[in-house]
Amino acid sequence: MRRAAGSEDGVAIVVAIGALTVLLALSAMAFTGAMQLNESSNADREARGAFQSAEAGLEVATYRVNNLLPLAGGGCLAVEEELADGSCRGSGGSGPTTWSYEVTPDLTADNYTQLLPGGYCAGFPIEFDAQDEDLTLRSRCITATGVDHGTVRRVQARLALFTGTSGESEETSLFPVAGIVGLDGVKIGNSGKIYASVASNGQVELRNASFVTGAATLGPGAPAPILHNNSVIQQGTVYRPATAGPWVLAPVDIGDTASENMNGTGIGWTLTNGAGVNYNATYREAEFNNGKVTFHGGDYNFCKLAIKNSTDFMVAAGAKVRVFIDSPTRPGSGCRSGSGTFSVKNSFKVLADESTAQFQIYVYGGDVGGQPAVDINNSSEFHALLHAPLATVYFKNSMRFYGAINARYVEFKNASDFYYPSDGISGLTPDTETPERSLTLFQRSAWRECRDAPTTASPHSGC
Repeated sequence: MRRAAGSEDGVAIVVAIGALTVLLALSAMAFTGAMQLNESSNADREARGAFQSAEAGLEVATYRVNNLLPLAGGGCLAVEEELADGSCRGSGGSGPTTWSYEVTPDLTADNYTQLLPGGYCAGFPIEFDAQDEDLTLRSRCITATGVDHGTVRRVQARLALFTGTSGESEETSLFPVAGIVGLDGVKIGNSGKIYASVASNGQVELRNASFVTGAATLGPGAPAPILHNNSVIQQGTVYRPATAGPWVLAPVDIGDTASENMNGTGIGWTLTNGAGVNYNATYREAEFNNGKVTFHGGDYNFCKLAIKNSTDFMVAAGAKVRVFIDSPTRPGSGCRSGSGTFSVKNSFKVLADESTAQFQIYVYGGDVGGQPAVDINNSSEFHALLHAPLATVYFKNSMRFYGAINARYVEFKNASDFYYPSDGISGLTPDTETPERSLTLFQRSAWRECRDAPTTASPHSGC
């Protein structure tokens, strides 16, 4: 019989104590790691909260600037503090999460170096070039601070407002180029003739035997135009300086036109020459077919506007017409899903005797179901102004357009022509009384994050 080793009990105790020590050490490490992870998570959450608060300050400041009717020139709202240099200061939030901002007045050659350290906003210098007659650009600078449980983050944005091409009044600022603006791109199909200029932050492409008589003015970093066989941009390509930022377009302000409008036969339009209309007043959807439709003037609001065949839109003598294409993406629009479009099937004309500003089309939303929000087909002729900053505008086959176009993307397909008025654009203000801010707004053209605290006494420093 084997005899048990008398010393094994002592060894077991030592091993158990060692194992317990290791477990305690691991538990302490795990607890320390958990505490550090929790502190790190809290710090990350507060940093995100501070950043979101700073962005909220920027958005509020931009909204308030535009609430002052920017073409009127300046000032501060009653909820803001107006400083001696003309800047406006605002704040908001509650508890441990707050935001604040300071926005400059319009920057000029006389004040920008006093208002902004080094004359910079959002990383770009404010420059004034007396030789630049192509575009007037009004600028302001906003610096916003967000705080979340003591964590501070600051952001800065440059606001830009286009005030029209050279020699034109400020009311033309909705159309910053004498021709076509397609923010994401402009494509001219075979044998297209553009008697105007084009502008884009994206790709400009001219297919075979097409031309642009003006220039292609591109945003910073845009690709070079693609020119196919025998196509030409007669005045060449010009790039906007980084200090001016990319092209921006004002959003569409529907106002109260969904409820206060001229929609209806005998109210806002008269039908002659066999014209017909199918109008759904509940959803503000209209389909016109054949004949002549004479618009009496004022504001019209459609969730959907469709033209079938051989229809002419006329404007009554001395009247101005604004047609708003509303969208289900706008809260409270009353538009049903799948609407928000303007389409033409065949042979459509918009005729204005006095000026292209007599008939103005504003498209609120973007494309619908992967299809262009504005889809114009086959032998159509427009004398109008078209502003669709979020939408694709598509023209197909034997199209002629006299006026100006703003859109997210513009494509002319197959033998389509465009003409900008030789006397420019005037008379955008409609007959009905509407706020000027529906014509043009300050837009963010540059942005950057700043250091947590200003580096000088100026709240705009450290950016």
